[in-house]
Amino acid sequence: MNRTTFGIAELGAALARQLPNTSTGIIGGAVANLIRIAGQIHSLMECYCNRGLTERQKAREKRLTKEAAAAAADLGMVAYIQRDPRGGTIYIAPKGTGEDSYPMPPWIFIA
Repeated sequence: MNRTTFGIAELGAALARQLPNTSTGIIGGAVANLIRIAGQIHSLMECYCNRGLTERQKAREKRLTKEAAAAAADLGMVAYIQRDPRGGTIYIAPKGTGEDSYPMPPWIFIA
């Protein structure tokens, strides 16, 4: 899954409307980190579906999942990692949102 430059800007603008007390620099940095992490996790999930993960890849996935949670926390949100490589990889929602409501609003597709 890829986002165009326009899509990234549109995502940043949507988050800025939802998070009026958060600086655009924090939003931009968090979005950039989440998109980078999503690409790496997506590649790992393709490997998992094709042949499984090595111990090193499992450790990398765990580290990336923690990084995604930290980037979402910078925005006051929680991250959901969808591990099926056929769809979007990372979604975020306001803290307190249960994963049982995924992928419906308020979950926001990142990448």
